[in-house]
Amino acid sequence: MATKNEPYRFNYQALDKFLVQDYDPKLLGDQLDELMTDLVHVSKDEPDFGRSLSEHHYLLRNLRDIFWQKLPKA
Repeated sequence: MATKNEPYRFNYQALDKFLVQDYDPKLLGDQLDELMTDLVHVSKDEPDFGRSLSEHHYLLRNLRDIFWQKLPKA
């Protein structure tokens, strides 16, 4: 855990392993895109449709775009 003067650093090893061995990033982006569509469909009848949905949709869209970005060739 980080101290007051030291920033918190997340260990990304498990996420990196997940993306390298278990999922192709483009496939994961495709699944996040489908999830966003499902989220809108399921939430359309909720009374606070616009507020909570927009926050979830924004997060999912940012993650999707990260996974969809083309990586430079090594």
